[in-house]
Amino acid sequence: MAQLPNLISVWLQDRATHARNLAAAELGSQINPAVDPTSLAICVFGCSNGCYSCTYSDLWRHHCVRRYRFYGEFIFPDVDTLYEGNGDITFDSKRSAMVSYLVTMVSRDPTTTTVENMDSWGRFRLLE
Repeated sequence: MAQLPNLISVWLQDRATHARNLAAAELGSQINPAVDPTSLAICVFGCSNGCYSCTYSDLWRHHCVRRYRFYGEFIFPDVDTLYEGNGDITFDSKRSAMVSYLVTMVSRDPTTTTVENMDSWGRFRLLE
């Protein structure tokens, strides 16, 4: 049990690295080295099962386990099968391009504008 915080930390770091690598591969020159690409408004992720698209901060809500659903409850036989059947994180290029257009329309720089920036202006709630 004492190892659990370290295991969680390593898992979160691995997921963050995977998301950053996906963003870097897809966005290329649109990434500003001074900004974490996963915080950019134009960084939109999806699921290989086609569940939905979301920003990086919402990735942690991603769950598409269907195999063990029973009477509205999730039942897992053991921890090893908890994520079995989940989709993998993907980069949603189409929605990313749409958000990039929206960011440009409001006279902001897509390479530096974050989700929090867009949300703080009050007129936008990205991907809700």
